[in-house]
Amino acid sequence: MNPTQKLAGFVMVHHQGIQALELLVLSRKLTHSDAFVFQLLIARMHPLTGRVWSTSAELTAAIGKTSNETTRSISKLKRLGVIVRCKGPKLEALPQLEQRLMPDPAARGPHSARLHFLIDPLVASVGGQGRRAATEEQFREALGGRDTALRMAMSQVVHDGELTLGAVSWRPRQEAAAA
Repeated sequence: MNPTQKLAGFVMVHHQGIQALELLVLSRKLTHSDAFVFQLLIARMHPLTGRVWSTSAELTAAIGKTSNETTRSISKLKRLGVIVRCKGPKLEALPQLEQRLMPDPAARGPHSARLHFLIDPLVASVGGQGRRAATEEQFREALGGRDTALRMAMSQVVHDGELTLGAVSWRPRQEAAAA
């Protein structure tokens, strides 16, 4: 890799997604600590791929809370559909620019070398329409096609119930919206 090559890119945080997260906090489905863990995950998003290569131990060290509290927050964020945990390519297959933002492999558990988080791309995303659409597809696949509390909260934020951000759009299923 050229040493003068710098990591460039940015993470977009979408207003409607943040409003939906606020609704989840106000309805007491998420705590302020959960929201802070989510903020740490956004801060660790790779600006080109959107993957978050953090472990719960790293997040625990950053927060200064117990490992159980961090794990509870991560579990709650996953259950509400804010984040998913995915298995990615082997470390050697990743571009060097992405490897630069990964934690030290020696500090990761023996089975976590390929595990990463994805954040719902309707809340925070990277890249252009093609990258966002690919991330949305990967996110939906990880969810198994189920609606989430976060996306239902988003439908309360927008007037017509449909969310569209570039190439990514979502509409609540009819049976879920009627319930």
